Amino acid sequence: MTIGVFYHLPHFKFCRFIRRRKYNHRGAAIAATCIYLGFNPFIATLLALWGGGMLAGLATGLLHTQLKIPALLAGILTMIGLYSVNLRIMGRANISLLRLNTIYTPFQQNLGLTKAVIITGFLAVLTIIGLLYWFWHRNRLCPASHR
Repeated sequence: MTIGVFYHLPHFKFCRFIRRRKYNHRGAAIAATCIYLGFNPFIATLLALWGGGMLAGLATGLLHTQLKIPALLAGILTMIGLYSVNLRIMGRANISLLRLNTIYTPFQQNLGLTKAVIITGFLAVLTIIGLLYWFWHRNRLCPASHR
């Protein structure tokens, strides 16, 4: 979260901090439904990232740019409006993932659940840091690079 706030606020001057929560909820609803329906957990996670995050960001961006709603209010309105969409995606308020394969399952069989969650989280954070580092240097937005 710190990297996301550090990156978005100074460079784009568009407050995305409030919208991080809705990405998580939308992605969780999509991933849980896909896993429950028998999808591969890694495919479900990619669908959650692209489908949930991108569509929620698109909705907020359109509210802000096309309807001229302030960025913070656009994020709040999107978060409130898409809450019922989460319920529609899941079909009910709660989906149990017990005894179903998740992204932790390959690690869990050898290391146990706690270590599997830690390792998966660590790999995800390293991937995000690597992608942001690559993006900053490619677009010359890196705070460490001096022109």
